[in-house]
Amino acid sequence: MRRVLGIVAVSVILLVLLAIAVLVGGDSATFVPPPESVSEGFTRQLAAHRFSEAIPYLTEDLAGRTGAGRLRSEWEAFERSAGRAQDVQGEPGMRSDRSATASALVTTSRERRRFSFDLAREKGLWKIARFSFASAG
Repeated sequence: MRRVLGIVAVSVILLVLLAIAVLVGGDSATFVPPPESVSEGFTRQLAAHRFSEAIPYLTEDLAGRTGAGRLRSEWEAFERSAGRAQDVQGEPGMRSDRSATASALVTTSRERRRFSFDLAREKGLWKIARFSFASAG
């Protein structure tokens, strides 16, 4: 039993040291989903028609200007022209310390469309600062 407790204690100490190293070293990627993951998650919420759940992926400023109703109307317009989303894949773009770009490739029964996103760091997390449902390629 002492051996198990010793292993647990050492594991906890190592995790704490890792967390301190990440925070002190300014590592902004170890515990933060990358921009392409954020763009994919946002788009998957839209594809599942969970428009209110998509709002937290947006910066506070954009969320304040974009409601679930607007997301619904714009996404439904996309679906009328392209069909219902069958698959969503996030794709990386450019990234710096404070801003990034990413895209989400949406496959429907009729086409594949790439949506572009500009992201910004907000409270340590990547958030979507601008999006467009227009095709980017």
